[in-house]
Amino acid sequence: KRGGDPSGRASTVPTFAEVSAKVDQGGQWRGRTRETRRRTLARYAARLMGRPVDQIFLVCRPRQTGEAGAKGAAEAVREGRPAYGDDTRDQTPTVYWEEVEPAVARAVRTRVTEFQDAGISGVDLYLASFGPALEELSRHWPLRRGAPRQRPEERRRRGQAVLFEEPWDPYAVTPEDALDAARREVKRWRLGQLTHVRADEDLGPGVGGNQVKPRVYVETSVVSYLTAWPSRDVVTLGNQVATREWWREAANRFELVVSSLVIEESSVGDPEAARARLAALESVRVIRVGDDAVALGRVLVDAHAFPAEAGADAVHAAIAALNGVDYLVTWNMRHLANPVAAARIEQVCRDAGHEPPVICTPSQLKEMERE
Repeated sequence: KRGGDPSGRASTVPTFAEVSAKVDQGGQWRGRTRETRRRTLARYAARLMGRPVDQIFLVCRPRQTGEAGAKGAAEAVREGRPAYGDDTRDQTPTVYWEEVEPAVARAVRTRVTEFQDAGISGVDLYLASFGPALEELSRHWPLRRGAPRQRPEERRRRGQAVLFEEPWDPYAVTPEDALDAARREVKRWRLGQLTHVRADEDLGPGVGGNQVKPRVYVETSVVSYLTAWPSRDVVTLGNQVATREWWREAANRFELVVSSLVIEESSVGDPEAARARLAALESVRVIRVGDDAVALGRVLVDAHAFPAEAGADAVHAAIAALNGVDYLVTWNMRHLANPVAAARIEQVCRDAGHEPPVICTPSQLKEMERE
């Protein structure tokens, strides 16, 4: 349904008034529910961030019964797959998740390259992998665990969740197990793609050589600002907007590089946020973190250019200095993008025989371009 937009443009996102007034044909569902409001807010936020609002379809086929089911079961047995026709279900021995999990991962692994070749990337690549994972899980259903799972930590739950909660079974297997296996497999595949071959490439000289574009090292905080949901803090929100504006043209103006340390730091934390960060870095060249970078980072810490607890930040600066980087962009104002820290970093790098990068924020780099 098309709703109003404060800017006067047509919008595919309904207004709160329209959502609140909506009732289904049976009169059982109203848009005034808290869940619907949450989804509506998510749609507004997605539109604010320039992301499309997607629909995900789960296609389910009924299992065959009777003669067709028996025939399918026989074919499954010949192929070494579980026979899940209704005529043979009672005769099928217990199948354990620990035996099926490798098959789920294998099913995802065999399709993920096909998905990427078809133009599916980023978070959509994870979502696409759910199909093969659930399909493989359903071939072996029902399943049990051979070893009990650890009971999750008790959290505050809503009344409806408690009402419909099923009894805890440490040996139960759910579709979420297959989705978790798919996420892990795609993450492993993508990290391999990011660090394979390109990580060991010699980047060669920076702007001073034959290269036309200045080389820019993108530190992890920039990726976080780029992909995070809009902040309620005005200053942080302004930095997020500035980062996204700079990123739109950055690849055309600069040679963007990151390191395997950036990939590692971007992979931790909330799974959805980590997937968004890794998706943003798919086309960026990756520099391997070698022993020389670790050694120079230790020198920077020993020279008090960085505090001992900021060793990772020191390694970021060292990687940039060792690989002919012209600019290191960051929103880390405490340890990197401040005049006092930058002066110390420059001195230590030059004393070690390396030309340091200019350390700045995306906004500062944009201003330097204008000058």
